Amino acid sequence: MSRPSLTPDERQVLRAAHRCLAGIRQRHVASLLQPHAVDMLHALLGQWATYKKAVQRGWYAASAVIFRRMLHAWLTFESYTSEYRSPGVMSAWRAASPLRQIYEDIRALNDVDGEFSSVEIDSMNDLSVTTHAIELGDLNFGPFKILLPNLAYTPRHSVNTIPKNPLENPADPSVSHPHVRYDQLCMGDGQAAVQAAIRDGRIYDYFLIVARILATYQPSTSFRHLETWHNDYYETCEFCCANEQAAVEEDDVEDDVEDDVEDDVED
Repeated sequence: MSRPSLTPDERQVLRAAHRCLAGIRQRHVASLLQPHAVDMLHALLGQWATYKKAVQRGWYAASAVIFRRMLHAWLTFESYTSEYRSPGVMSAWRAASPLRQIYEDIRALNDVDGEFSSVEIDSMNDLSVTTHAIELGDLNFGPFKILLPNLAYTPRHSVNTIPKNPLENPADPSVSHPHVRYDQLCMGDGQAAVQAAIRDGRIYDYFLIVARILATYQPSTSFRHLETWHNDYYETCEFCCANEQAAVEEDDVEDDVEDDVEDDVED
């Protein structure tokens, strides 16, 4: 007996589920790598960038030296990470976040009586939902669009939440909600729950948790306090500043690796 064919909407949901699953699995594999392996990979990428620059400038002797270093670094990286490609690890990788669970979660988002006013899957099969109007105290911040972009290339601490009808903020227009600045949500105490939902492939829970964070006011992790929303002086969020500083320091380490390799070439 043949299976019933999928409707166009069901095929679109299935494509979005496949895209989510691919990103979740790539994150899962990356989480298995030890920090040393990540440092090795960053160094490799730095060497590759410098190799291309040396070739473009006609430094052929230097590019040959860099190529030999890069080949040695790749073989070392290949050997170091071989255990993560073992059959047992790969089986666990494939078993993580079953496709059917993700598919059913995405379909559940479309529940007429559900938590969200609309669900959208764009041409790239990226998924987003729109909340109902967010009201905190006496302020109405309007609905927010919550995005779930390609998980393989999105920073782990990044959640995009875009206001549909932003409430005017005279002091800092980049802040559209006490916990949203430049469309990035400060997750506060909900950060672990959001990351766990992504890791486990619980797409419905991911959107639900983010919506709950938007609907909850935490003064200690706010970019702007409700009682001073219409004032004209600047405020910030210490929790997110700490996360941003950690991200900047990580980027600085990567830049230092590339600079060191480039200095070797020029010397």
